Amino acid sequence: MRNCKNVEQPPSSLETLKLESCQLTHNKLQNLPRLIELKIRSCHNLQELGALPQAQELDLSCNNQLAKVGETPNAVKVRIHACPSLKEV
Repeated sequence: MRNCKNVEQPPSSLETLKLESCQLTHNKLQNLPRLIELKIRSCHNLQELGALPQAQELDLSCNNQLAKVGETPNAVKVRIHACPSLKEV
């Protein structure tokens, strides 16, 4: 999804999620147990990602408020760029 407003919590059955320049209704994405690929770019109000137990690929860039990413035990490809508030992954 791109340039969207008022994005609700995505369905827990998603395996791939790509968000760019979106305004989320909540500052946290969670309950995505089947997610394998996640790309988030320029979603400035996102502050936290919950645990992503199946995620293999994370691409996070230009998310100014993102401060925390939950456990990602299966991640094999991780790219983080210009997320100044992120202190732990």
